[in-house]
Amino acid sequence: MTVIDGFTHGVNAVYVMVNLGVTSVPVRFYHFFHGVLFGIAYVIFTVIYYAAGGTNHQDKSYVYPVLDWSDPGTTIAYAAASILIAMPLCHFLLYGIYALRRCTSRQQSASYPV
Repeated sequence: MTVIDGFTHGVNAVYVMVNLGVTSVPVRFYHFFHGVLFGIAYVIFTVIYYAAGGTNHQDKSYVYPVLDWSDPGTTIAYAAASILIAMPLCHFLLYGIYALRRCTSRQQSASYPV
């Protein structure tokens, strides 16, 4: 992992958490399938990218090392675990933050009626 990877993914994750905590954008429990569908589409993209001879900035035939289709068995296992386990878990974490925010905003509005 490089510094750029940390900023690209870490800063984005922090932004999403903070944004979710301070805005009133609803997160629904059953919306987890959006992330799953995006994950499936992204895996299909990486297969096409690999088959078309695409390379990353280091001139390697994958976007991320974990999605290296020269070893399809391992790549399918990681992709399936990410899509079917990690993505729903992340969504449910975000749903929990949303539910906590709603709970605390109800308590504040009950304490200070307008």
